[in-house]
Amino acid sequence: MSIKAIRKELGLSQREFAHLFGVHQTAVSQWETGRTTPETEIMIQIARATNHSMDEILDIHTGKIEFAGAGKREIMMPDDSMAGARIRKGDTVYICKSDKEYEDASLIGVQRKSGNTVRYLRVIGAEKYLSDAQTPAVIEKMSESDRILGIVYGFYANLKEV
Repeated sequence: MSIKAIRKELGLSQREFAHLFGVHQTAVSQWETGRTTPETEIMIQIARATNHSMDEILDIHTGKIEFAGAGKREIMMPDDSMAGARIRKGDTVYICKSDKEYEDASLIGVQRKSGNTVRYLRVIGAEKYLSDAQTPAVIEKMSESDRILGIVYGFYANLKEV
């Protein structure tokens, strides 16, 4: 599936599709030929309006089978603490364990007493901190019980929850 296929499925011309999302027909043409991709906000609007996933809009062929395996796991986001990073409650986040040290500002999966979640890793000197994507951000020093599960390498937005 692609933007072109989604548009045709709806029985719309490029002009009509463009009008629905407040863009010029040229933008739709460029998306369909792969010259450009829609901005994130436009993709989200298309996904919500057409009940298609972001992968379908971008014509990316992925499946849960690709996320299985050693050192990889999925986390269902328990809350909206990372909404500023466009990861919301109910989204599935894919985590991959890494052998190398995680860097400052890495988006990581972390196991906490309250359960698994996603946070930014902040490294200041020898200390590690976790922050969310709220404004202003909540920053907490990593506790002894917090465990880094791995780095975020993708997520699936659950648009039905919106």
